[in-house]
Amino acid sequence: MAVGQGVYFLILVLSVYFVSSEELLTFGSFNVKTFGKSKMSDSTKATRIAEITSRYDIMLLQEIRDSTGSSYRQLLSMMQSYGNYSMSISERLGRSSYKEQYAFLYRSDKIQILDSYQYDDGVDDGTDVFEREPFCVLVHPTNSCTSFGIIALHSKPTAAVSEISALNDVRKAVESKWNIQDVMIMGDLNADCTYARESSLADKKIYGDKTYKWLIDWSQDTTTGTTQCAYDRIISRGQELASVLVADSAQVYLFDQRMNLSKEQMLDISDHYPVEVQLRFPSLCGKNLYMYFRLRTLSTVVQQAYYRNER
Repeated sequence: MAVGQGVYFLILVLSVYFVSSEELLTFGSFNVKTFGKSKMSDSTKATRIAEITSRYDIMLLQEIRDSTGSSYRQLLSMMQSYGNYSMSISERLGRSSYKEQYAFLYRSDKIQILDSYQYDDGVDDGTDVFEREPFCVLVHPTNSCTSFGIIALHSKPTAAVSEISALNDVRKAVESKWNIQDVMIMGDLNADCTYARESSLADKKIYGDKTYKWLIDWSQDTTTGTTQCAYDRIISRGQELASVLVADSAQVYLFDQRMNLSKEQMLDISDHYPVEVQLRFPSLCGKNLYMYFRLRTLSTVVQQAYYRNER
C-alpha cells in the first residue's frame, strides 16, 4: 500500500506541476459608443472605461471616432496603472467622412501581437462589401506555443447579413497570410433582431458550417437599452482553439451591476455591453503537451482511486 500511495502522490505532484503551467486569459469585445475626446474628457467616464478594460487580457475596442488619436492614447496611458498594456490600432475606416477605428488593448506581459492585417475589399465606393473592413491580428499568448488570428468587425447594421457572410472570405485570407488553422471573430456584428435574423444567416457558411462555433448565442442580450438583441458576438474556428476554450465562459459582462451604476450612468458609457470568453493555455508543446493532457485526465482517476482506498 505504501508503494501504491507513493505512485499516487508522484502522479499527483506531476499533475499539479503541469496544471500550474496553465495560463488563463480573458478575451473581450466592447463597442464603446462614440469613443472619442468628448467621452474621455469626462474623468468619471474615462475611469469607468479603463476599469472595464482592465478586466481583459486583450480587448477589442470599437467605434473609435477621434481623428487626433488623443482619446485612445489617453486610455492606453490610463491602463498602465492596471498593468503593462499595449495597443494595436487600425486605419480610420469608412466610405464617407464618417470614420471609425478598431483597437486591441492587451497585457503585453501575457499576450504578444505578432502581426496585424488590415483587410481590404476594394475601393470604398459602395460596390465593396464592408463599410468598415475587418482589422485582424495574429495573437500569441506569451507562455504558450499557440498562435491564432482574431478578426474584428463592426458591421453596418443595414448590411449586416452580407458583411457577416463575407467573414468566411476574411477568415480564409487570414489563415493563408499567417499559415494558421485557428481564428476567432469578434465584434458588434449587429447579428440579431431586424438586422440579421437567424433564418437570414442559416444558409451562410459562416453560420451553417458547424466548424464555426458561435459562443455568444441568440438568447443573450448584449445591449444596455430597451432592445433584447445579441448584436455582439464571439465566434471561434479551429481544433486548437476549441481545446483551450473554457466551457461556459462566454458571456455578456453586465458592467452596470458590477459597478453599481444607474441606467443613465450605464448609457453614458455605451449602448452595448462587452462580450467575453476565457481561454486556458497550457505553456507546453509537443510531447509535453500530450503528457499534460494525459496527466490532467489521470490525476482525476488517481485521486478517486486513492480516496477509495483510504475508506
